Amino acid sequence: MIMRLALLQLWRSRARAEFRVLSVAMILAVFSVTLLSCLTQSLGHLFLKDATSLLGADLIIESAHPIPEKIKQTIEQEHIQYSQNVEFFSMLVVNDKLQLTNVNAISTPFPLQGELRISQADNKASVLKEAPPPGEIWLDRSLANKLEVKLNDAIQLGNMILKFTGIIEQRPLAMSGSNVLAPLCYVNMKDLAAMAVLQPGSRATYRLLLAGQENRLKNLQATLESEPLNEINWITPQSGRRGLGQTLATVERYVSLIMLIQVFLAGIAIALSAHQFSSGQKRQVALMRCLGASSRTIFAVHLLELCWLALIVVLIGIALGYAGALLLLKYAQTAGFYAATLNWQGGLLGALTGFILLLGFAFPPIYELKKISPAKIFQDNFVPDAGIHFLSYALAIVALAMLFFVFVSEPEVAFQLMIKSSILGAFIYVAAWGVWFLFEPLSRIGGLSWRFGVSYLIRHRSQTISQWLVFAFVIMLLMLVQIIKQDFIEQWRAQLPTQTPNYFLVNVQNEQLSSLQQWLDKHDIHDVTFYPVVRARMSHINGQEVGQNRGLSRPINLTWMEHIPNNNHVVAGNEWGPSLNGQAVVSVENGFAKRQQLKMGDTVSFQIEEDLVTAKIVQLRTLEWTSFTPNFFVIFPDNVLEKYAHSYITSIYVPKNQKPTLFALAKDYVEISIIDIDDILHSIRNMINQLSNALEGLLLIVFALGILIMYASLLSSLRERLQESAMLQILGAKKVFIGKLLMVEFGLLGLFSGLVGSAMAMILAKDLATRYFAMTFTLNIKWLFYGTLLSTAVIIVFGLVGARKVFRVSPLWLLRQSS
Repeated sequence: MIMRLALLQLWRSRARAEFRVLSVAMILAVFSVTLLSCLTQSLGHLFLKDATSLLGADLIIESAHPIPEKIKQTIEQEHIQYSQNVEFFSMLVVNDKLQLTNVNAISTPFPLQGELRISQADNKASVLKEAPPPGEIWLDRSLANKLEVKLNDAIQLGNMILKFTGIIEQRPLAMSGSNVLAPLCYVNMKDLAAMAVLQPGSRATYRLLLAGQENRLKNLQATLESEPLNEINWITPQSGRRGLGQTLATVERYVSLIMLIQVFLAGIAIALSAHQFSSGQKRQVALMRCLGASSRTIFAVHLLELCWLALIVVLIGIALGYAGALLLLKYAQTAGFYAATLNWQGGLLGALTGFILLLGFAFPPIYELKKISPAKIFQDNFVPDAGIHFLSYALAIVALAMLFFVFVSEPEVAFQLMIKSSILGAFIYVAAWGVWFLFEPLSRIGGLSWRFGVSYLIRHRSQTISQWLVFAFVIMLLMLVQIIKQDFIEQWRAQLPTQTPNYFLVNVQNEQLSSLQQWLDKHDIHDVTFYPVVRARMSHINGQEVGQNRGLSRPINLTWMEHIPNNNHVVAGNEWGPSLNGQAVVSVENGFAKRQQLKMGDTVSFQIEEDLVTAKIVQLRTLEWTSFTPNFFVIFPDNVLEKYAHSYITSIYVPKNQKPTLFALAKDYVEISIIDIDDILHSIRNMINQLSNALEGLLLIVFALGILIMYASLLSSLRERLQESAMLQILGAKKVFIGKLLMVEFGLLGLFSGLVGSAMAMILAKDLATRYFAMTFTLNIKWLFYGTLLSTAVIIVFGLVGARKVFRVSPLWLLRQSS
């Protein structure tokens, strides 16, 4: 009986204006949540696929020691695909010519993600998933040019003579952190024993490349971390290789922030329309009470009606959201994106958001209706229970916050944005009451339509301030999205300008500096800075010998300079300058210091050749790993390390049309290694461009939802406006006068909402830029202008559209409908 009554009541309500507003708001909210959730998570998977292609695997286990067989057995038990890799430095010998090389011994299959392109005898690049056959070697093109070898030539590596059968054209670029130290070659893992280049104590990096389902990889990591094994390091696309990991983390932050803003807007839309719909049930409830219905029956009927409505619109919204996401992803694939699949999280987030917000914000008026007598309902003078309102709304907000933390990858950003938005909103709401009192003098000056318009805002102060606060929040979120799209993305793109260095020159000797500088100037390669490099191993901290873990067992590069590079930022300690020359002090990168548990004032000792060099930490600094210039964990002042054997390193930019210049450089300076990082730069720029293009489409949906919120909020006060407009027409006012009056009301609402919302957006944008994106955001007055113009135009247009009945029907009809 109750179920049938709820369905019949839902069917009869379909013609009501508030029902249509609620249904459209719900469908659009759930549609946008579902669509954006699917798209943002699919975009995250696309970016992750780019990153895993550069890494060559979904996950890498890395160690300075041979990886125990126990780990391999555990991997096999989890049914995870893996491949082995051993990386070390050795000399290649061709016709008495020696060349230091970064040797990678690999096993089949390789790589597990991404592509390996090898040019072989037919001069065509083939995509392979395997290691070189035993007895063969593949060389990087720059290495082949340096050795002056041709395909099928013999190359000696250790005790083996290998046949050169392939040129490496494309490979996983982020698998190794040592790519810039020497040119690369691939050999088969089965040949390692015969080469006899790795002896007990030899420095090498041992890796297992893994590929498999995300949950199995997480289980494997949890299992291995719980066992007492030799120290291993986990390399993922998000962490481990700094330039790549920071880029992926920045992409995820942008996507999460847009998702968070969109869910905020969806919540506001549902809250407004649901409250208006539920409050509109008063007269119907009064009639049911008069006919003998109990309060429990009334409550059950309206709650079931709301649930049925939620179920229907949620299903429609989810279906439309998945259909839209599918079409957009299909289009993206034709435009050159990776193929992506939809996920269940988008639909779940849409459904949970819809149900929680609808029930949370519609429950208070339904619960109140159950307790109030019919006489008071007909008199229209009942007072809502503030405690019920507060508790229900608090629960809805807490539930929504939990959804943010479950589905948004940056919970700290979500928490800070919610807290700061709430603080700003509370401050502005309190200040608005004082500002509205200043309107009273304005109601006594100017034309008649101006005075009437301002008087309406003053008489309905509470309702107007609530609307104004909603409009300000919507404009704040819309402007924040636009600032993220334009200013943040442009600043991020500016970090990788067109002439970002795309090649490293390594092993430059001191006697070559002058002639090499002249050679570079001759070929229009200018502004080149050479950094000295000394190989050393950190051996002691505060006089105590350190353990042989991954961070300290392998050598690191030390350098010296009078001034810290511009892309280094001091976070603690003294300024670096010529006054420190000759002193045993160091500047240490902040992340390296945290990993090794170093702090200001500690002493660190480095084993260099036969000497032990000890220095005190007097400065901590951060680096910009995406600058693609030489970066160093430890910097000494001048006149401390010069006596030790050292070489130089630098980075240069060479346009694609001048790449043949590099071949000439390799022939003129055969000792110098040229490391190509152009593909890494291309992948990072591609991520930035993909994110920018994706945000273009997301902005349209977010703006549509914001405009609907404004329209729904204006409809909530339409009844009072229609009544007053009808009374003015009965007293002789012309429709032109009514139109001017409404434009004054809506114009003032839009003007103040735009000013306040835009200012709030700029405050939040500056905080987000500094705290989460490591950017310097400059407050730009243009956003204040754009926000005010948008708010004023939208509120005037949709306010007049909502009040169009004033101009189309008689005043008597309006009074009858509004009574």
